[in-house]
Amino acid sequence: MTKTEEKFIRTWQATRAKGKTFYVIKFGLIWSVSCTIVNELGFYTIFNDGDYGFNIAKNLFSFGFTLIAGYFIGVLQWNLSEKRFHRIKEK
Repeated sequence: MTKTEEKFIRTWQATRAKGKTFYVIKFGLIWSVSCTIVNELGFYTIFNDGDYGFNIAKNLFSFGFTLIAGYFIGVLQWNLSEKRFHRIKEK
């Protein structure tokens, strides 16, 4: 077992101890906040002609959409990490 695999096993065991629900919620929130901020900064940079303002409806829609996407990506990430964990443990 390599050092990278050993480190993954240690960190994933700590993550698993907190539970899948906690992981998915945390991942979804981090994902949605990050995407919303990047989206807002990107639009501000591209359309910085003085007319672009803070649009709360657009931001709420963006946050809601990325929150849903973050949930599904979090579940996918959990499943992939579980497969990797079990594959390494079987060695």
